[in-house]
Formats: sequence, C-alpha cells, structure tokens
Amino acid sequence: MIGVAVDASVWIAAQDPADPFCAQSRLFFSRAVVAGIVVQVPAFARVEVACALARKLRNSLQGERLANLVFKTAGAKEHPVNSVLLAKALVLGTTKFLRGADAMYSATAEIAGCALVSWDKEHLQRAGALTPDDWLLAETFRRGAELLLEVYDADPVPPSTPWTPPVSEVVGWKGLNPEQLRAAAFTTPAPPSESRISRPLI
Repeated sequence: MIGVAVDASVWIAAQDPADPFCAQSRLFFSRAVVAGIVVQVPAFARVEVACALARKLRNSLQGERLANLVFKTAGAKEHPVNSVLLAKALVLGTTKFLRGADAMYSATAEIAGCALVSWDKEHLQRAGALTPDDWLLAETFRRGAELLLEVYDADPVPPSTPWTPPVSEVVGWKGLNPEQLRAAAFTTPAPPSESRISRPLI
C-alpha cells in the first residue's frame, strides 16, 4: 500500500483521550508509521486539526502545538490546495454529495491513488472510505500475504519429467491409455442389479 489519506476526524480523535475512537486512531497511526506508510492530507488539514483541538482544549497554543507534533510524527505529506485538487474535489463533492472539506480529503486520496481513512459517516457511506479498524484488518491481511510469498516460491521450478498416470497393471485397469483412464475414473458406475446383490443364506 503506497500511502493512505487520513481525514481530520482520525487526527482529532487520536489526540483526545475522551474521544470514543481515540485508542483505535492511535493504533492506526502507530501501525502506519511503523510500516512506513505515507500519510497523505490536503495542506489545510493542519489548520483544521489545530483549530478543532484548540476548541476542545480551550487552549490555542496547545491546539497548534499538538497539531504540529502529530503531523511531524506521522510524517504527513501535505498536498497543496491548487487547481488540480480543487477541480477533483469539485467533481467528487458534487457527484457524491459531500461537504466541501470532505470532498478535499476524498480528492487527495484519489490524486494520491490510495485509500481514505476516516470516522466521518459521509466519507464511509458515500466516498468508499475505510475506518481505521478496517484499514488495520486489510493491512494485516496484506502483510500476511507478503510473508506467505516470502516463504513459498511464487514461481516453483517445474519437475524434470512430466507426470504420467500409473500403468494399468498397477491400478487394475486393463488396456486403457491415460485419456481413457481419466474418463473411466470420473464415470459413475451403475448400481448393481438385483440379481447380483449377494444375500446371506438363511
């Protein structure tokens, strides 16, 4: 996974211990950072997160400090709010009936070619976003598949000689070539006739 776009709802939840999604959001960021996943956001996200935290904490300096710290820790890549991003957001917002800011996050994900992670209901219902829990599960399966490919050779060496079925003398078939043998093996035998069913003597 080349990266993941993250909505402000996840950033804010991760910094608020009273938020019901705080633990999952923090786990998501820690896993993303450890896995080297590039976290993508529109450039105004830092402002949105700082303002939301300042309102929650009733402390302007702490809101700004926390926003700067979490963006730096996550190594966030901030996409400039330029004509390309705005045009994409306009299309997505009007076709999926998103709010303006939500459309900007969706546009960032589409431009970056990655998934959008969000707690926002409109993102989840209309824009195909994943919750942090869903992303963590998908990332676990992805990593598991990578480990399997490391253990098992994806392109095994072909056998030195082609496989041939056992000769008829060994398996009890008489005079059948491989094609006839295969056909016979998949043929359902007819049930035995009444006269051929052995009964115990009375």
